[in-house]
Amino acid sequence: MPTIKDIAKAAGVSHGTVSNVLNKRGNVSYEKIRLVEETARAMGYSLDEKASQLRRGSANIVALLLPTLEETRYVDLYLGVLRAVETRGFSVRLFQTNDMPYLERQAIAEAIACKACAVLAVSCLPSLDDYAPLSARNTKILFFERPPADQRFPSYLFDSQEITEYITGMVGQQHPLPEALCLVMDDARPDQQNLKGLLLKRLSIPPERIIHCSRRDPSGFLQAFNTLSPVPTHVICLEEWAALLLERHMPLRLYTLSSLRTLTPTASAQAALNYRAMGCDGANAVLNSVESNAALASRVFSVARSVLPPAFPMVKKEALLHILSHNTPTMEALRCLLPRFEQRTGIRIDLNLRSLNDALAEMYAPSFPQWDVIRLDPTNLSYFGPNKLFPLQEIDPHFQDAFSHLLPDLEKEYVLVNGVSCAVPFDIAVQMLFYQKSLFENVGQIRAYYELTGDELAIPRTYRQFDHIVRFFSQNYRKDSPVPYGSTMALSRPSSMAVEYLPRLLEKGKDAYDASGQLLLQSDAGLQALKEYMQFAQYVNPHPRLSWSQHAQDFINDRIATTIIFSNHASHFISSQSINTSMEIGFAPLPGGHPLIGGGTLAVGRESAHPMEAYEFIRWATSADIAPELVMLGGTSACRSVYEYRDILDTYPWFQCIPSAIRAGVRQGILPFGGESELERDLGEHLLRVMAGKETPEQALEIAQERLNRLNR
Repeated sequence: MPTIKDIAKAAGVSHGTVSNVLNKRGNVSYEKIRLVEETARAMGYSLDEKASQLRRGSANIVALLLPTLEETRYVDLYLGVLRAVETRGFSVRLFQTNDMPYLERQAIAEAIACKACAVLAVSCLPSLDDYAPLSARNTKILFFERPPADQRFPSYLFDSQEITEYITGMVGQQHPLPEALCLVMDDARPDQQNLKGLLLKRLSIPPERIIHCSRRDPSGFLQAFNTLSPVPTHVICLEEWAALLLERHMPLRLYTLSSLRTLTPTASAQAALNYRAMGCDGANAVLNSVESNAALASRVFSVARSVLPPAFPMVKKEALLHILSHNTPTMEALRCLLPRFEQRTGIRIDLNLRSLNDALAEMYAPSFPQWDVIRLDPTNLSYFGPNKLFPLQEIDPHFQDAFSHLLPDLEKEYVLVNGVSCAVPFDIAVQMLFYQKSLFENVGQIRAYYELTGDELAIPRTYRQFDHIVRFFSQNYRKDSPVPYGSTMALSRPSSMAVEYLPRLLEKGKDAYDASGQLLLQSDAGLQALKEYMQFAQYVNPHPRLSWSQHAQDFINDRIATTIIFSNHASHFISSQSINTSMEIGFAPLPGGHPLIGGGTLAVGRESAHPMEAYEFIRWATSADIAPELVMLGGTSACRSVYEYRDILDTYPWFQCIPSAIRAGVRQGILPFGGESELERDLGEHLLRVMAGKETPEQALEIAQERLNRLNR
């Protein structure tokens, strides 16, 4: 590989300039950055390899000590640690101890030998004195699954009291006799000793029905279990491997601890613990301590949720449900899971997925057909309301309790029409900004942006900043932009044009409304927002697209710098990664801070011949039982628990922002009640005419304002 001296000579610049460019530091002009990078690549120098070499080193090793990778919880702990460590430019050295003290002591010695900057461990040692040499070297140490011994050895563990509440609550639902119950645990684990004490206070388990299990002696555990008389029918098992062993050998009611995953087996009742989040948070805390030399603190994690055996099968029912929706990623994902519902309930499903225009034409037809379940956008919900939808309280007086597992504060946008609950939140969504991280972090692009604008290239918070960045990354403005276009734009569907324009108007704050609080289109603020939108149109992909999913495809396929789409279509970024695997996608809240709410709800048609069965389908489709699978199949969900799964957040990292973005989002209140969809289409038609030069901005806003005034009368 060529040296810095070789590159400097070939490029005709100083050694210091080359060093600053390769190490991404120093005040180097855009032209010199380009010259050095192009010269280095031409000479076979890998910039990425150099960067990784600079990040690595003996001091950048994090040692991770785990009992095994054969158990889900430790795999997830490892994946959480690995995600955090590699993201920050460190590397992981993994040691598997199999709960053998001599192997753990060997791992400690090797961590010292390789000069690890930090050690994370699930320890089997009765005393932590063996870690004293590491502590004396100022190596940062964090333990998992162990009550903290002293200030030198902080620990991350799950809340024993909360676990006890979950388990005793699940056991209590079955009311087993004491002689039918037993507890299986590993006496060598301090955290399980604590759990044992708490469980014995709550449940009448005789001492002789507490079975010790050891991963090193599974046959001895089974022999001890089989000697119990009477044979247990209900078993609380605190070790995952032991629970799986019992599950294979005999029919039991099992209550276990599990790692929170999207595809969790549900043959037993489980308290789900988010090991992946614990590993990720623990690694980040350790590395923060390494970089700042701050002290580490212990932390207690809550139980993520309980995983019960399926609430289905239900009583078998003979019915055929007709379901109408336009084709969305979540409905496509739901289609894959329908056989499960049909098998468990006996209810057959006729799923009709149409284009958006065809679905709307069917919904707005004068003779509204007898659809059993309808998937509606929030803009359509208020139009249909109780007249065409079955009020859910009439089907289930305890409707609110049945959907308490969903995210809070969704009623206004997704449920209520005139105070009546007409639908259940399903594939909720919100507008978000997505961008190519490599472009925003490239030192050459950062310098070029500064030279052209005098500003820092950063994630835009306002539409003014966003428009400047879009122009900068468009080859219409800057010929040497690394991508053809700065962003995407809805240049074919009127309603999509409207929802792109409206957040720009809403950014104007009080100037976007009149004295009565009504949206004001024909105003200085409305005109300014429209002119900015027209200017933005010069720097976007000009090819018409029919859906937000196609916007996502364009972002991947055409190497566009940014896109603003509804979050329920962003799964296309992952499914399309085979097209452009080098792109790392960043995400941020919508510029201006006023995103529109999107996605949809599920409702029972007023003329349904099977309203009870339709309601059961909605309960299943929006349940926590299938929500994780629905999301991993490319959909989205309103279930609160979905946003806690680390494997979901690792796959779709923007999910971590959706709950807060939904809370900041707006929909009802900006347009007249019952007329949102109609006005969006009308406004969008005039925006298209403006873009085509068939109307002036003033004419378009005047006509749209007249339409808005008529709808508000």
